[in-house]
Amino acid sequence: MPRLLLRAGLTSSGIMTVADVIAQNIERQVLGSTPEKPREYDPHRTVRFAVVGLTLHGPYFQRGFAMVDRHFGQSLLHGKPAWTVIGKKVLSTQFALNAPFMVLLFGWMGMLEGRREGVEIWDNVVQKWPAAFWAGNLFWPCANFLNLRFLGPQHRVAYVAACGALCALKKGHREPV
Repeated sequence: MPRLLLRAGLTSSGIMTVADVIAQNIERQVLGSTPEKPREYDPHRTVRFAVVGLTLHGPYFQRGFAMVDRHFGQSLLHGKPAWTVIGKKVLSTQFALNAPFMVLLFGWMGMLEGRREGVEIWDNVVQKWPAAFWAGNLFWPCANFLNLRFLGPQHRVAYVAACGALCALKKGHREPV
């Protein structure tokens, strides 16, 4: 299992690193840079995303999806989609995996951004979590339906990292969704 967690962390870290480099480039081009408000590439931000992918996102979702698969069983039975199983998996990932993940994500990002006091870290979570959670309720059930219906367990972490990166690029977020 440690090899799977390391692989998931490295996969997620790589995807998040590339996505942040692209996002910062797009932000510079779209939002522009002026002498009053220079917009330069921030390597520290990219490192934060790499660390989050390696230490949190990859391992968390590797374990989380494995737990969901063990609990609900296979998404295909006799070669056909098990719609009830897929539906239960989608709901459980949305509420039992994604919601707590966002708390951990915003807390960990807050720490990586230099917040050291518990109240500062918690304020970061409280400020960002509600909007991310409600926006995620529109996007992630559809994304995870495709994930749980068509992809095998070995591809799930890469898929959710890529979806989060694309979503962040499209919306211009500074944190993965």
